[in-house]
Amino acid sequence: MVAGSEARVRTMRRRDGVWLDLEVGRTPLDIEGRRQFVVVVRDVTAGHRAAEERERLLARSALLAEASLYVARAEDPQLARRETGIALDRLLSGLVRNPRPTPQPL
Repeated sequence: MVAGSEARVRTMRRRDGVWLDLEVGRTPLDIEGRRQFVVVVRDVTAGHRAAEERERLLARSALLAEASLYVARAEDPQLARRETGIALDRLLSGLVRNPRPTPQPL
């Protein structure tokens, strides 16, 4: 980034009602003694949604890893609960609460 420039991410709505995450950057310039700005607007919505999906999948994979301990210790659920610190019913509710991601409008 150029010295004196700045960028911020803002959530804004288009005229058709779709919400977007926009990175708005500006860089000051002095042209013939007058202060001017170059402004660049970039849509970062897809990147933000991908990061949110990644976090959701990581959390789900952690739940699946804990569930695998229950499968491995199926004959002793109390042992599995002590090792994971979580009850089987709570674990399973986390897995089935949102099995598929809800589609997000573009």
